[in-house]
Amino acid sequence: MFIEFSDWGRDVEVLASEARERIDAVRSDLPDDFQRYQVMKFSTADEPMLRVRLGGNRDLTGAYDLIETKLARRLERVPGVARVDISGAPPSEIEIAIDPDRLSAHGLSLNELASRLQAVNFSVSAGMVDDGDRRLRVQPIGELRDLRELRELVVGANGLRLEQIADVRLKASRVDFGRRLEGQPAVGLDIFRERNANLVEAAKSTMAEIYRIVEEPDFEGIEIILISDQGENVTNSLWELTEAGIIGLVLSVAVLFFFLRHWPSTLMVSLAIPICFVMTLGFMHFLGVTLNVLTMMGLLLAVGMLVDNAVVVVESIYQERERNPGNPAAASIFGTKNVAIALSAGTLCHCIVFLPNIFGETNQISIFMLQIAVTITVSLLASWLVAISLIPMLSARMKTPPAATARSGVIARMQDHYAKFLAWTLRHRGASVMGIILISAVSLLPMVWTQKDMFYQGADPRTGDVLPVERRLLAGAGVRRGTARRTMAGCEPRAAADRTDLFLVQRAGLGGHPHHPHQ
Repeated sequence: MFIEFSDWGRDVEVLASEARERIDAVRSDLPDDFQRYQVMKFSTADEPMLRVRLGGNRDLTGAYDLIETKLARRLERVPGVARVDISGAPPSEIEIAIDPDRLSAHGLSLNELASRLQAVNFSVSAGMVDDGDRRLRVQPIGELRDLRELRELVVGANGLRLEQIADVRLKASRVDFGRRLEGQPAVGLDIFRERNANLVEAAKSTMAEIYRIVEEPDFEGIEIILISDQGENVTNSLWELTEAGIIGLVLSVAVLFFFLRHWPSTLMVSLAIPICFVMTLGFMHFLGVTLNVLTMMGLLLAVGMLVDNAVVVVESIYQERERNPGNPAAASIFGTKNVAIALSAGTLCHCIVFLPNIFGETNQISIFMLQIAVTITVSLLASWLVAISLIPMLSARMKTPPAATARSGVIARMQDHYAKFLAWTLRHRGASVMGIILISAVSLLPMVWTQKDMFYQGADPRTGDVLPVERRLLAGAGVRRGTARRTMAGCEPRAAADRTDLFLVQRAGLGGHPHHPHQ
């Protein structure tokens, strides 16, 4: 049973407790064979941090006990690991194959035998016993510990034992799915992390423990194939974003120098970038926002905008210095004052766009957008603060750069050409408006043809087909298992080339009984 709440502000722990109370209230109305239930909470962070497949020359489909005791349990003791799910190797179960003739010969019915087996395997609480100043807890235990006890269990008159009317054996449980990797049977391990654990550290520690375990003699001939590692993916993404950010920073400084033509002024404006980054990271710490792919993306988007306010202030100060070159302090004050209102309005307009993401209704998209919105908003406010405080102070200490008063060079020619173009548009208003309308109309057609895809999936560079990490082949109950296996075998060459994990699931439907799928 799956329950989804549209109110993202409700406490999941409280909802889980309420669900347990509701189930306990109707537990007496549930079937007699209902023994236990679990209430599991799902979060977007509950995806497996590691998907590992065990392959090689050995067939591990019957080695559930080895994998569970020697591998899964040891991995669950690694700090940061919540649980390990095993797929492809069914757990062992006890099968009691009853001989109908022997059962009838001893005068037993199947219902009587089932009731006897259910009653003998129990562990319940019988209350408390007071012994002077001591209180003892009484718990009768009737659990069976091994197959010998089950075989020798007395189930009828005259000391009739279970082994006399049935064959009791341990066998692998029946499964309706199969997993193959690179043409061989494979066993899958899906490793989940604790919610408060660091993803990168937990994944790295878990993989180190896996490689230590497979070196033991019990796992000789077993190959470890890593299908996906979220920790490595996050690390690679952060490094790629960091590299892109450094390149963008260098290019921003180069563009600033091209226009300012003065290294002290360029370094002064570029100083706003690291200062704003430090302030943003500090606010992220107090707001509980982590440094992840989304926040790094927000910081990269803010790199170009961080210097906008500083450039505007520096340009205004240089214009004041052209009028009053002998008083740099007054030029800094009046130059900043002339553009302070415009800077404040522009910065607030940039920030207010993200207010719906920060304070609006919570949904799956807004949760991701919040990470970007916080970093961009805080960094822009920090750049505004730096532009109206630090930049004027440093400008007052610097000499007027020669390029600020020069009327020759590339910048001066660009200004002259722009002035001529602006004068032409003012004289020919009709043509200017028609040109703007024409450009907008031409842009409408590509806008309509733009594809909409909320979540990008990786594609095969050879064919362009989307290649998931795991391919699931769904077979109905009416499909025989041999046919399903032949279908999977036909898919294996393509899957092996792409190192794709094939997962065959056979579900019961109208074509067969759910407990007896076709062979």
